[in-house]
Amino acid sequence: ENPGGPGPDTPAAGDIWSSTAPSSRTGAPANRSVSLRAHLARYRPTRRGTRIVGLFLLAGLSLAGQWWALTPSLRDVSDPAESVVATDGTLLLLQVLAGLLTGAALLRRPGPDPSRRLLETLALSALGSVAGWFVVDHFTSAGPLNAPGVLLVWPLATSVLVTVGSVRVLFRQS
Repeated sequence: ENPGGPGPDTPAAGDIWSSTAPSSRTGAPANRSVSLRAHLARYRPTRRGTRIVGLFLLAGLSLAGQWWALTPSLRDVSDPAESVVATDGTLLLLQVLAGLLTGAALLRRPGPDPSRRLLETLALSALGSVAGWFVVDHFTSAGPLNAPGVLLVWPLATSVLVTVGSVRVLFRQS
């Protein structure tokens, strides 16, 4: 309809879904069109990656389930003034345990790119922690979490253990 303008199959200027890649020699646009959808299709999650994300989500839900199961008995045993500390402290201890187990697994099998694997593990442990809290907080009758910083203890404990283990290896080598 617009003479000289882009047609229905030609991407408009600034279209993020499809752009013309420049030629490597002249810098002019090449004839091939690079679609963002095709580019992203190459980076679909692998089956192994999906399993790892699922494992961390399941671990986070498991921690939250244990916290939810222990909370009523802790409230009954503790004083009213201490019940908040007792319930949040229980989640803190469970998160420390998860962080130590995760850090130990990272030290035993660092993989080909240890830095990337550590960052992925920290992000996934934070995701698992928040997902578990979200399920307990929104779908059960458990009381609210009064110290939301406790959710960062799992990745923090993991990073501390990996740091200490890495420094120990460095000193052993020198």
